[in-house]
Amino acid sequence: MGIHPSWSVLAGASCVLALLLATLLLVAQPSFAGTPPPDPALLVAAPAEAQLEAPAEALAEAQLSVPGEVPGEVPGEVPGEVPGEAPQPPSLPLGADPPRRSLVGTFTATIRTWDATATAVRMDQDQAMHDLLSAGLRWKSSGHCVNADRRTCTSLEDIRYGTLMQAIDLKRVSGCPIIVTGGTEKGHAGGRFSHRKGFKVDIAHNACVDSFITRTYRFWKVRGDGADLYRPPPMPGLPPDLDVYADEPTHWDILFR
Repeated sequence: MGIHPSWSVLAGASCVLALLLATLLLVAQPSFAGTPPPDPALLVAAPAEAQLEAPAEALAEAQLSVPGEVPGEVPGEVPGEVPGEAPQPPSLPLGADPPRRSLVGTFTATIRTWDATATAVRMDQDQAMHDLLSAGLRWKSSGHCVNADRRTCTSLEDIRYGTLMQAIDLKRVSGCPIIVTGGTEKGHAGGRFSHRKGFKVDIAHNACVDSFITRTYRFWKVRGDGADLYRPPPMPGLPPDLDVYADEPTHWDILFR
């Protein structure tokens, strides 16, 4: 009796052959992408790995950047300034006057800005002493007092403003130390242009002031008590006997008119 295969068996064999053939074709053909498809697990882990592999320079820039700063600029730097140089004060416009400074209370202001129209004004002790000491002159009294009614005192009470200012001028022009030893106190000779009237001061001898007076002013004559008298050279518009410097044994007796 002959064996005849059934149609179902033949169909199953054909399917198996077709699958084998398709598998062989797939293995024999090259991949069009050139690389196998990425693993989904690697795709998930890729961002973390990329962060770890970021260049060190990029990380350093991210750490050093401060919000609000402009990239490339040094913090605290002002545009237009040269690094390492101190900022300069604003310059004045061409031809502008420099800022004015107050000279009140300074030596220059005291001796150069006095009002010549107030020459005859009388000063009290406190104001006269303040101006005298502020200008760098010194004061001396054998009795260590300022009482105008005591002979041993050295008082500036009621001294003329012009007399005091010209004593200050003497220090300025001579550059010498000036020590006032006599003012308006009692004990001096009387007269119209006397100590008591506020026209005279006595200053102590020293080599500097002695040399200045005898070299700068002209010898005039000898006074009745033997004192040599010196006075400034004649000047146009001024009387010849305006100021007189009397060289007494212990001091200069000076008349300022």
